[in-house]
Amino acid sequence: MTTKEIRFAGWLLCLLLMTGCGKHKSKQEMFDEHLAVNVEACASVLKASGVDSTVAKEKCTCLLKTAFAIDSNFVSMKSKEQTRFLQKNRIQMEHLCDSVILHLYLKQIEKGEFSSK
Repeated sequence: MTTKEIRFAGWLLCLLLMTGCGKHKSKQEMFDEHLAVNVEACASVLKASGVDSTVAKEKCTCLLKTAFAIDSNFVSMKSKEQTRFLQKNRIQMEHLCDSVILHLYLKQIEKGEFSSK
């Protein structure tokens, strides 16, 4: 190999390492990675309203998992997109989770208090 070829190979290797060599996280991995943080943030709102902490966590977990089950793109949506998505799917989600939680969660998303990435 010539010096030029070695430099090119080194440059190519660096470029591949910087881009993660295709190691992009799946939507499920992204969801799982942020679930605990988002459940805690959602639950803190409910706990402040007097809801038992265990109940609050269960209800928030239901809300987030239901949203992901409806559309896995939920994890990569910006706050406004998430708000529209939740409003659009509100009735379906109310059948599975408490509507009060959805209402409070929507308010928190609008304030930008949840991590979506």
